[in-house]
Amino acid sequence: MAFRGKEFTVHPIQVGSRIFSEIDGGTILVYTGKTRESTEALKDQVQASRSGGDMETIGNLERMKDVAEKMLHSALSGDLDGFYSLVNAAWEIKKRLGSRVTSERVERIIGTALSSGARAARLMGGGRDGFVLVLCRPGDVDRIQSRLMSESEFVFRVSLDPPQGTRILR
Repeated sequence: MAFRGKEFTVHPIQVGSRIFSEIDGGTILVYTGKTRESTEALKDQVQASRSGGDMETIGNLERMKDVAEKMLHSALSGDLDGFYSLVNAAWEIKKRLGSRVTSERVERIIGTALSSGARAARLMGGGRDGFVLVLCRPGDVDRIQSRLMSESEFVFRVSLDPPQGTRILR
């Protein structure tokens, strides 16, 4: 996706079969136990960045954009280690955007995932609650999913099979 002012363009990307298989076989979603409108967290970020506002917030948003571009390059070039590292880097930047982005529970789930061998983990969406995305090697998914069951009753594998669409697996 490319942004220019208020306009955006979607550009589908084609990644190699190796990187697609790795991500497809190692994607887990962990429910934090609550859903929450991300409106408040996002409102804080928008207000801080308006009219040349908070330079720290603007700098973090620019860093997130740079990281997203590097993630795209890593995915297209097949650099999985770089891709995973950038997912984690983007989460660290996202947390600096406001106090409503993360929670103790989210950080505990992410910590359990990473200490269990996941390559990357971050909260999806605007912040605070919802689902944590966990990326791991396909050979590690059973062990990591089992460990994450101590943090949530709802730990799902996700398949990104394009002809079928996204599927939730138990």
